[in-house]
Amino acid sequence: MLFFTFFNIYHYFMGVLGVFLNLLLLLVSIFFSPLQIKKYRILIVNFAIADMGAAFFTLFVEQRIIPIGKSMIHVSYGFCHLISKLACYAGYSIFLHFFMHSMWSLLISFTYRYYILEYGTPSKYQIIAAIFFFYIPSFCQAVSFIFSEGDENEMMTLLQQNFPNYTFDKTMVTGNPDMLAPASLFTILHMTVPIFPIYHIILTMRSKIIKKLETTTQHLRKETRNLHKQLLKALTYQAFLPLFFVISVIIFFVQLLGFYSNPVLECLIFSIPAFIPVCSALISITHIKPYRDIIIRWILIIFRRKVATKQEMFTVSFSLGKKSTVNRQSVIADF
Repeated sequence: MLFFTFFNIYHYFMGVLGVFLNLLLLLVSIFFSPLQIKKYRILIVNFAIADMGAAFFTLFVEQRIIPIGKSMIHVSYGFCHLISKLACYAGYSIFLHFFMHSMWSLLISFTYRYYILEYGTPSKYQIIAAIFFFYIPSFCQAVSFIFSEGDENEMMTLLQQNFPNYTFDKTMVTGNPDMLAPASLFTILHMTVPIFPIYHIILTMRSKIIKKLETTTQHLRKETRNLHKQLLKALTYQAFLPLFFVISVIIFFVQLLGFYSNPVLECLIFSIPAFIPVCSALISITHIKPYRDIIIRWILIIFRRKVATKQEMFTVSFSLGKKSTVNRQSVIADF
């Protein structure tokens, strides 16, 4: 089917691009962060690692999700199907945990920006402690969800009974027999319920940060004030990205409640959030000027080297051609 070919290409593209861009962000944040954000870069590194992990496991599992009653079937098209069903199921669990940790990290980043304007810069140990504290729910989710895997034969039987026309070549079928079981329910609640209070806090923090930047940063250098605004702008754009996950949740419940179901919607549940790590990295790279400048410099260096190499090759070819012409003329003259 043409759609599934596109589905595979899309996930390969988003996975590879997401890993590359977040690795690039990781490198520039570690080695090229200006002095003003030396501590804040810890949060940027944390963000980049979470998004890079999500991008890799997007490629690894390429999940199609089919809700059936209280059960949830996972059909994996990624290269995890070449390893084992546990690899596919665990890979999906790890993807979800990276995605949710990225959401919590967004909250930490907004809180940090407000905190330094109100109370001063926290120590790097306080920042790391905050990251680990907010990582605990995501880690618990990953572990509990892995142990909620159902029997493969049971999942296949359920799938064949409800969708006898479906065929799954070169895939791995896994799933949850009961989404209301504690391990599965914890994952579903953790992936959905916190989003709305997190957004409320983020919007409140953003409003307070803007007021602080307008009233209490006059003593700061212009460069530092601009950097504050750049970081806030990047965070604001990134705050819109998880809304695409909300669309996935809506599609999931539309199918779960039996309103409408088809293969395209089953794939969209996972495909819509797949581009979030790509967009998140692009936002940071393009809106944080020191990072943007260094990457543009790298691109120009690479471009100039390629141009210089081509010019050198052309010069050598031209010289060889000229020599050959001179030699031929010499031979004709001798003759």
